[in-house]
Amino acid sequence: MFRLIIILSSVAVALDLAAWQRIYRRWRRGGWLLALCLLDDMLPLAAVAAQVLLPDNTRGVVLALMWIMLLYAITVIPRAIYLVFTLWSRRRIWRVAGSAAAAAAILTAIYGTFVTRTDYRVVGVAVESPDLPPAFDGYGIAMISDLHVGSMLRPAAECRRIVETVNSLDADLVAFCGDLVNVRYDELTGELIGILGSIRARDGVVSVTGNHDTGIYISDRASLPAAENLSRVVAAEREMGWLPLEDTTVWIVRGADSIAVSGISFREQWHDTRHSRHIPDVDPTVIYENVDRQAFDITLSHVPQLWETLLATSKVDLTLSGHVHAMQCKLPSGGRGLSPAQAIYPRWSGLYREGFSSLYINDGIGCVGVPTRIGACPEITFLRLEYSSK
Repeated sequence: MFRLIIILSSVAVALDLAAWQRIYRRWRRGGWLLALCLLDDMLPLAAVAAQVLLPDNTRGVVLALMWIMLLYAITVIPRAIYLVFTLWSRRRIWRVAGSAAAAAAILTAIYGTFVTRTDYRVVGVAVESPDLPPAFDGYGIAMISDLHVGSMLRPAAECRRIVETVNSLDADLVAFCGDLVNVRYDELTGELIGILGSIRARDGVVSVTGNHDTGIYISDRASLPAAENLSRVVAAEREMGWLPLEDTTVWIVRGADSIAVSGISFREQWHDTRHSRHIPDVDPTVIYENVDRQAFDITLSHVPQLWETLLATSKVDLTLSGHVHAMQCKLPSGGRGLSPAQAIYPRWSGLYREGFSSLYINDGIGCVGVPTRIGACPEITFLRLEYSSK
């Protein structure tokens, strides 16, 4: 991330210096404009410096930094777009095109913040399998992921809408796939615990932890160690009536039939590879030691990159993941859309199949880094299990 920030700031500075040579220096207050633009270009570096220098990254600090990044998105990026057009040619048509493109970028960022960010979408998905027990044909799973409650602008109101939507689905099971908090456990106020604790499903709510739940982003580790933060997040989930699956498996029974539901906790040692195409040193066999290979299994794993390892070492019928958020940017194109996430993750959104095994990646609900979603609407998935003879 720091490397990307350096690149973006360097490009913005280069464009402004080029604009100084060809445009700004001819203006009466061109020098002041250049100075202001260069300060604007440095906003991401200032945000990083604040994270390093401040003694702790409380919710207030994180929200302030997110708004700084939004200011960057609606000032520097549109200006850079305009300058690319203008420096390419001084002809009027290019200036007009650059102005239109810059205005579109500003409106898109604002719309993504105040509309798309809370435009919760229910996505219905049918998952077919020949191994599904007959009693579970039509079984409904409501899936949510990546709430990041600490980065919500109106946490209580937003969580109420999410809970109302989930409960309206009348699901058999609710699966939460990690990143309940953004940085620290105390983002889960008593009010939010009460709201999220009102999620209802016939077989309850199961959950796993994500990288943001582990406390690895806390600056003041002395007063709040990562392990303590994680244990408090898990304790809050239990208080809400959820069942955290910490590298464990539970069974859901319908008459003479049953299915296994397993969960893989995010490990702190995966932090450096959490955005890699593959996460090394994963041995999930202990999780499945009591699961018959003939049983139908649903596995919750916050990071989708574990799917290939799960396929190679165990029999997993359906894996549910989050983590990617479609990088909070998804443009409509084809069935899955276009997103910068495609450059990093081999599987980044929606349903994937390998033989009779399926992976579903939920686009998440909350935001990280900047409080906006460009096209990537917050998602609540309703998966319906269906028996298939093929």
